[in-house]
Amino acid sequence: MPAEMSHEGSRKLGLSKRFSHENTQVRIEGVQLLAPGDDVLKSTLKTRKNHQDEPAVSRRRWLGTGRRTLRSALILAPLCALAFAASCGGGSHPSNDQAAKPAGPSYPPAVDEVAKKLLGTETEVILYGDLAKNGKQEALLLNRIKKPPDNIVPGILVTRAAIVEDEGGDSWKEVLLCDEHLKNPKGFLGGIPLAEVSGWRIQTEQDPVKGLTLYFTPLQKPTGGNTLPIGVRWNPEVKRYQSLDRNFENFLTEVSSLEPVNEMP
Repeated sequence: MPAEMSHEGSRKLGLSKRFSHENTQVRIEGVQLLAPGDDVLKSTLKTRKNHQDEPAVSRRRWLGTGRRTLRSALILAPLCALAFAASCGGGSHPSNDQAAKPAGPSYPPAVDEVAKKLLGTETEVILYGDLAKNGKQEALLLNRIKKPPDNIVPGILVTRAAIVEDEGGDSWKEVLLCDEHLKNPKGFLGGIPLAEVSGWRIQTEQDPVKGLTLYFTPLQKPTGGNTLPIGVRWNPEVKRYQSLDRNFENFLTEVSSLEPVNEMP
């Protein structure tokens, strides 16, 4: 009888330990797991209480880390988007001359005929109107460089350009020409390079009183010259386009020849 009682006591003790083990809450890496039959609400309240019992310094450190992580994500997200867009659109970038083209002006069909006869079929009209403020309609025509060099900043890059003026009755005349040199009906403009220029950068500035000012800059340094811009504007005193001095204030007279002057022995 004592042996049976001892055996029964041992069996009950084992069941008690097993039951106690099954109802034990186990914490793995800071996460509390519930055993079957546990009250979820009580466990949640207990977990929240455990967090509330943590020191304030520890909570602030956790919040600070979270804020820094969020701030880093907000900074990196646009950069990642830009990098992704650049990697996806690598083959669709326009060329320099295409990116620099502005919207063309409105002008009569006669201008196209004049442009074609003067500079060819690939001529572009970029300005039209009373450009010189002399009461006459003019058009700025140009031939863009088809493939600009890689080291050239985009802009209006041309091989040739011209300004034509409407004289009435479908009659037009050329009042300014830019090819290897800058010319007007009287000759070569003053202050231009003696050597030929194969490509120019053109910049424009329009004043309501003085009219259009053009700035011609050689794309490459000509022999014996420089790459400083040459200002050109309508001179109302002589009624033609002339170049300006280095201060862009005074007009320079034309020259009939670009031959260098021979020095006296």
